[in-house]
Amino acid sequence: MEYTKTKLKQIKQGLEFGDIKRIADDCSTSTTTVQTALSGVAMTDTHRMIVDHADYIVNQNKERKARILQLGKESFHNTKQKNEKQINSQGNNHS
Repeated sequence: MEYTKTKLKQIKQGLEFGDIKRIADDCSTSTTTVQTALSGVAMTDTHRMIVDHADYIVNQNKERKARILQLGKESFHNTKQKNEKQINSQGNNHS
C-alpha cells in the first residue's frame, strides 16, 4: 500500500497512548524508528512494515471504540427500560 502524507497523518492521529511502544515491540524496532516511519521521511521495507502494523492497530482501536460505544448504548437502553418499568409499576400501585 502507498502511504501519502495525509494517510500517515490519519494513522498518527488514530494511535493511542502506548501504541508507539507496542508497534516498536511488535516490529522489533525502536520507538524512534517507528516515529521516523510515521513521519514519512523515508519509506524503506522496514518502515512500510511499521506503517502497515500501525494502520492495523488504528483499525483495532476504531473497532474497540465502536464496540464500547455500542455496549454503552445497549446499557443505556436497558437501564431506561428498567426505569420505565419501575415507574409504570409504581404508578399502577397508586391507582
